[in-house]
Amino acid sequence: MDRLLAIYCKESLLEDLQGDLHEYYHRNLPYGRFKANVIYLFDVLKFFRLYTIKKPSYLNQSIMLTLLINYTKTSFRNLKRSVLFSSINIFGLSIAMSIGFLMITYIGNLLSFDNFHDKGDHIYKVQTNYVDYVYSEGSVMQLASSSYFLADKLQTEATGIEKVAVVRYSGAADVRYEEKQVPLEGLYASNDFLDLFSFELLSGDRASCLKEPYSLVLTEKGAKKLFKDTDVVGKTVTVKDQSYLITGVMKDPPKNTHFGDFERLESFSSLRPKGKLSEEWKTVWSYHTYILLHKEANPSTVTEYLNNLAEVENTDLSKYEIQPYLQPLDQITPGAENNRLGPYVEWSDLNKLIALTLIIVACAIFNFTNLSLAQSLRRAKEVGVRKINGASQGHVFAQFILEAFLTTAIAVLFAAALYFAIKPEFITHIIGEEQIPMSVQVNFLPYILLFVLALSILAGILPSYFLSRITSKSAFSSVQKVQSLRGISFRKILIVLQFSVSMGLIVAASIMYRQYQFAIDYDLGFRSENILNIRAETEQIPLLKSAFRGVSNVQKLSTSTMIPGIQMMYLTEIAYEQDTIQAFYNKIDEAYLDVHEIELSMGSNFPRKPTADSTAYAIVDQLLLDEFGIDDPYEALGKQLYDNEEDFKYEICGVLKNYQYTELQSSTGPTILIQSVAEDQEYVNLQIGEGDVLEMLSQLEETWKTVDPLHPFIANFYDAQIQEAYSEYKSMFRIFMFLAAVAVCISSLGFLAIVILTTESKVKELSIRKVLGATNKNLVYLLSRNFLIMLVIAGSVAIPIVYYLFDEYVLPNFRDQIVMGPLELLSGFLIMTTITFLLLRWQALKAARTNPAEMLRDE
Repeated sequence: MDRLLAIYCKESLLEDLQGDLHEYYHRNLPYGRFKANVIYLFDVLKFFRLYTIKKPSYLNQSIMLTLLINYTKTSFRNLKRSVLFSSINIFGLSIAMSIGFLMITYIGNLLSFDNFHDKGDHIYKVQTNYVDYVYSEGSVMQLASSSYFLADKLQTEATGIEKVAVVRYSGAADVRYEEKQVPLEGLYASNDFLDLFSFELLSGDRASCLKEPYSLVLTEKGAKKLFKDTDVVGKTVTVKDQSYLITGVMKDPPKNTHFGDFERLESFSSLRPKGKLSEEWKTVWSYHTYILLHKEANPSTVTEYLNNLAEVENTDLSKYEIQPYLQPLDQITPGAENNRLGPYVEWSDLNKLIALTLIIVACAIFNFTNLSLAQSLRRAKEVGVRKINGASQGHVFAQFILEAFLTTAIAVLFAAALYFAIKPEFITHIIGEEQIPMSVQVNFLPYILLFVLALSILAGILPSYFLSRITSKSAFSSVQKVQSLRGISFRKILIVLQFSVSMGLIVAASIMYRQYQFAIDYDLGFRSENILNIRAETEQIPLLKSAFRGVSNVQKLSTSTMIPGIQMMYLTEIAYEQDTIQAFYNKIDEAYLDVHEIELSMGSNFPRKPTADSTAYAIVDQLLLDEFGIDDPYEALGKQLYDNEEDFKYEICGVLKNYQYTELQSSTGPTILIQSVAEDQEYVNLQIGEGDVLEMLSQLEETWKTVDPLHPFIANFYDAQIQEAYSEYKSMFRIFMFLAAVAVCISSLGFLAIVILTTESKVKELSIRKVLGATNKNLVYLLSRNFLIMLVIAGSVAIPIVYYLFDEYVLPNFRDQIVMGPLELLSGFLIMTTITFLLLRWQALKAARTNPAEMLRDE
């Protein structure tokens, strides 16, 4: 009987009812156990009534389903009834979600780099911290490379290492087979490269195809470019006048590899017979070393070995220090190291994008919250009716949170369309070029759903909380008693935050644009206007110089090894007497100073052309003289310098007056311009006159094809290259401008909706004031007073924060930087004030033109 009672009786009544029946049972026991049991049976059956019976579980589910359907219908009706406000919310959320989808795709693809290698969990890369104590006061330059000396030591001395692979960038080179010749990007790779990394080999022996010198492995793309076929193993090709045997063909590497998009692999052993393999500890700029640890090995053991080796080897270095360290394969991308082989993405840049994305998401959430709270008066009576009919606070909360979910669900559809619309622009203007794959993968779906769910909850939780707290009594009383209006002060805080974010982004964009313009207009100490730089094959440059002289509108021309002001110049070791320093150099011909109008403070241009057996001339800057202790530039003329790396002597013939050879954010060092010979030249520099630029470029291209029909003609104006050198800051300016425009758009639409609601709530007050003689200006002032105060507060918050961030973290990256003035700092406040005033004036005038009799007739 107890079991039967427990089956049908409600849990809330079971304990009390069972206790009473047990009490009656014990009273009846003196009359006999059989009689007591029978009476107990009848009592249990007697209480089988409607108020004691449990409701079936399916009935509860049915009620919940009915309630959910009712909430959904009500939510859709409310969205339809408030089309303007619903559209604004959907628009804001869809923009925020589309940018969120972009970031999830971008970060997801970044974090997927090199995850396809079978042995990836045990592969580490040896990278280098290069500490400079002379030119940058002990700052650390992170390098993705290390010395070949270190690779050899790890292979022979370190414990726990199974294999070591070394890679070096080879660059684009012409590969020739019979009469056909094509340029292919390539790497030098040691024999264990294909054993460490899981690149698919279509043909050839994986264990030995990169073992012998002058062995070559082509990718599918490279093989099809040269042969239009992939069955090419055993054929001999020529690379830079050297014969190579094709020993393998591999499948094209995936885009998500830090090695980049290479088309050929040359055996690393080819470098030794060429004399291009440096085994010195200090040569850390060219070689990329990878180690495969035994499964039971601990990477800390290798780290300890690297530290001990560095401590020994650095004793011979005085002005800099080399500190190698291990980097797990899956952590190479993103990374902040210089001279990387493939895509270059820093965590700092990624964090900026994430922070800005969160700002946009926050704007959309603020917008949703503000509008929902502003509509609380319209929804108060609805809440009151629900509570009179038995709805609890939880029921009301559930209804409004469901409404937020439905709004977000509709926004997802628009966000998906917007995502595919802005994705190409994001690739072009934000990440620069499609080095990072932006494919949507199935494993991104949980993160996208989690993002949408979090956005829905954050957007709906505060309005749902405030609206659910409205009591049935206050809902039908005066406006001042509606409890949700206690959130008014909180709503003002949200409006101030929206204004602050919009102002801050506008100010940030203004400062970035000003610094960008300052950088490209900076006096570099040489002429860049009307100069055309053309990259050419070294052996073709003498012919091109002669051919280009015949093109009309070409006034002067010169040659150089590199282009100063847009890229870091090469380093070399220069010795004078007993002292040796590292200096940046560029090899130029005798016409270079004239073409670029470079001034000398002392001395002259190269007096004659160099020969193989003579001493070449050099032009140095004052910083190099200071390093050697030469105070008077005049005394430096005629001094002999010795290049340790190239085993060559230079005689100083001139001293530079002013020369900016790097970007403004890079540190400077001693500079030397070296008189070049033919095999050193890589660029032709043309000074052109005024005239038809397109016609001149067409003539140059035709001339180029007569000399070098294989390679494409690529010419760049120096000014455009300087602008491109600061593309990171130009991209940052575009990002800030784009996000500022988005934030201002979302804020303005939300603010418009709030102004409309405010005007509607005060329409009778405005009508009475108009009847009593108030002018349009009075009404505009009445509506705008509180909002203008909030604008001032927002400006006082946003401007100091942006100023501090740029003053401490952004502008110090530039050696020469702007001074942030009132125009940049107040730009956001002025723009937002103008937008706010126009919206307020529009609504105030609209209310003022309404006939007061129509507004007051119901009272």
